[in-house]
Amino acid sequence: MNKENTFKLPIRNTYKVVSVILSKDESKFTTVILKHDTAECIHLDTFLRYNDDTDIYIIEDVRSNLLDIDQYLCWKSADTILRNWWIDNNIKIKHDNILFLEYDVLINMKIKEQMFSDGVRSTFGYYYLQQKENNESFLIGPNWYWNFEISKIPLKLKSSTATSQFSASFFSRKSLDYVARPGWNSFYKMDILSDIRTATILNYGNITLNEWEDDLGYILIDHLPISKERHPVVIERLKGNEPGIYHPVKQTVESLLT
Repeated sequence: MNKENTFKLPIRNTYKVVSVILSKDESKFTTVILKHDTAECIHLDTFLRYNDDTDIYIIEDVRSNLLDIDQYLCWKSADTILRNWWIDNNIKIKHDNILFLEYDVLINMKIKEQMFSDGVRSTFGYYYLQQKENNESFLIGPNWYWNFEISKIPLKLKSSTATSQFSASFFSRKSLDYVARPGWNSFYKMDILSDIRTATILNYGNITLNEWEDDLGYILIDHLPISKERHPVVIERLKGNEPGIYHPVKQTVESLLT
């Protein structure tokens, strides 16, 4: 195990609840929005305009301020915050469907029940570890920058390695209950990218990993902030108020379009 992977991330007292917004009518699912200390949930009003049937919990990662953990490492390990929140709050949550969003995910569409499943659905799809004849490991899927992180996966989980986009994920109660098991505590202390760690654990537990289907709606997930220069198609969609899920959107829609 390399030196970086021996770092012990805290798994308790890592977040605070900033706000709870309960639906005025009968809610159908729970949404958890994760932000860091200086971030604002600038797309919340847009999300609520299309989804007034969800209970929302806005939580803040406090590890950088209170525990002096590097902001970059905090960002990489966002899944530990969701897991901690679930361990503390699952009894209070009445829904079996939980939508997790990072603060810079823009959603201007209705969240449908079929987006959720008995397992978990990612907005970027899932890719699984395969073995070449010489036992070299690789992931079926795009040549993703973060693929080097699979070297950090413990040996017993290696054959279950999977990856997904974590920033907008549709979880079932069953899937969150599985990753919340105490037996995974040591894995969640490691410095491993969220997109790889949680997908791998769920795959190991035979929790169904569902890919995004085209008829569920338009999505654009990128590793660079959405901008006029890089994403003209998205800009045109937003001008026409065409529905979709977009990430990362670091500006308000108004400022992005002006």
